[in-house]
Amino acid sequence: MNFTSKGCKGSEEGVDAKINPVYLDIPLLAAIKLPISEGNTFVVNAGPYVGFGLGGKVTVESGGAEVGTKLFKKIDGADEALMNRCAVGLQYGVGFELGYKYLLNLTGQYGFTNMFKKSLTQENNKNLAFMITVGYRF
Repeated sequence: MNFTSKGCKGSEEGVDAKINPVYLDIPLLAAIKLPISEGNTFVVNAGPYVGFGLGGKVTVESGGAEVGTKLFKKIDGADEALMNRCAVGLQYGVGFELGYKYLLNLTGQYGFTNMFKKSLTQENNKNLAFMITVGYRF
């Protein structure tokens, strides 16, 4: 399981926006391990993941005024939140296992589902993320 914050920011016509959703990602990965030396292994992994939106915030600034709201809650009694709470995609990575205990990995994720609700935007807005992870096996 991974606890991740996948943020972005953008600007258009004097309006700046920052979006910081927080997800709990559950990947199901298949890995190929290639021994390099005694206790050190090169690892390639790939597989699907499911993410659940836990929280986050969007902040919009225009003309010196700033407005923020939560991403996964209903706004002003409306029947929809800003973002889809569930995300599905493909996760892939390459890394090194050092001494059978430590893992250093470069991971990428490509989302298949739109992050924002269709009623808010007609554009495709899928997730693309890259992460460096460091792990320890107990």
